[in-house]
Order: sequence, then structure tokens, then C-alpha cells
Amino acid sequence: MSSTGKPSRARLAVGAALLALALASLGGCAHGEGLGGGDLPHLSAEEHVDAESVPFQGVLHIGPQGCLMVRLTDPAGNTADRWTVWPTGAELVLSATQSGNGARVHGEVYADQERVTGSGRLVQLADLPSGDSPGSYFEGKGRYCDALVGGVLVIDDVQHA
Repeated sequence: MSSTGKPSRARLAVGAALLALALASLGGCAHGEGLGGGDLPHLSAEEHVDAESVPFQGVLHIGPQGCLMVRLTDPAGNTADRWTVWPTGAELVLSATQSGNGARVHGEVYADQERVTGSGRLVQLADLPSGDSPGSYFEGKGRYCDALVGGVLVIDDVQHA
């Protein structure tokens, strides 16, 4: 503060910059659950991915960046850890008692290290809506979650295995 008891211009500028940064980061989470980076990615009802749905089996795990991934065991040849995009209506589950976050789909909770089975689309990040557009939700979140390395599993339906 200045000697007059009012905030200095520098402090006001820093405060305004921090506020702008906070608002920008909230805007980047609007596509998911709005939880500041810990959202659960999913396609909206209007979004589609052009790929054939195939049966899958695998194990959920929390990746090094805190992203929910599936380590596929089937289909053969697709065993990479894939970033998961969940069905419309899926919700993020924050867990204090387990080793990471999970997902709730139709009332069922799926957590770290659980075996799952279902159907989904095995795609690359660029196949998602705006997945190759710098600054888009899927491109930014997918890059952060190593989708360029292992690809993406867009889950159509999932069950415990």
C-alpha cells in the first residue's frame, strides 16, 4: 500500500492480472465438470467421433499427470495406456480414501486399479472434436494427459469386469 493507505498501481495491476488468469482457467474447464483441471472429459450430446465402436477390456489407472487412463488388455495390439473420454452424463468422483479420482456412470463408480469392460472407440487425439486445434479443450487436455502417446478411448458403455 502507498503512504495514503490506498493500494499502489502495481498492486492493482498484479491483482487484475491474477483475476484474469483465474477467470481464464475456469473458462478452460467449462467443457468438463468445471473443477479446475480435475474434470472428467466427455463428449456433449452434440459431439461425435467417426470411428467404429469395439469391445474392450482393461484396467483403470491414474496416469502421472493425474488423468484417468485405461490400460487396455483387449483388443490385442492396442494395449497402450489410453486417455479416457467418458459417456455423456458421467461425473468425476473425488476420492480421499482411494489412490485417485474415478468416474461415476449411471450410478456405478469406477476407480483406480479396477478392471473394466465395455465398448468404445479407439482413436487418436486429432479425431476428437477440435482435437487438433491448439487451445481447444480436447487438444489441451489430451496433450496434458499423454493422448498423443497412447491415443484415446472414447467410452460408449462400461461395466466392472
